[in-house]
Amino acid sequence: MAIKIDLTNQRFGRLNVIRDSKERAGYGHIIWLCKCSCGKQVKVISGNLRYGHTRSCGCLNRERTKAMGKASLRHGEDQRSRLYTAWINLKRKCYNRNAIIMEVMEAGGLEFVKNGGIGRLDIFLSGPGP
Repeated sequence: MAIKIDLTNQRFGRLNVIRDSKERAGYGHIIWLCKCSCGKQVKVISGNLRYGHTRSCGCLNRERTKAMGKASLRHGEDQRSRLYTAWINLKRKCYNRNAIIMEVMEAGGLEFVKNGGIGRLDIFLSGPGP
């Protein structure tokens, strides 16, 4: 049996270890009750704390994602927009040999795909049009 390393009152990222939760994960790993700097309490396996796999209750990831916002999108289009969804679905159909649209693409629309028109949203938007 492994020796218990007491992590009480230690800080790991945004998490401050409060106490042993008396719960055990697989192989007897200790689950610690921690309090995040945002105020939320979470239970974390000791190895995840010690090796840096868990540094917050999830608020750190949410803040980073929010801070990146549209700056992380190369094309500036929100991934939940109807236009973006239509573009992604079209890309899937164009590269899927079993899709019915491949018959249309092979009949003449394939040139647009070969020229990169489907790979980038900005080119797709300025595409061949009607």
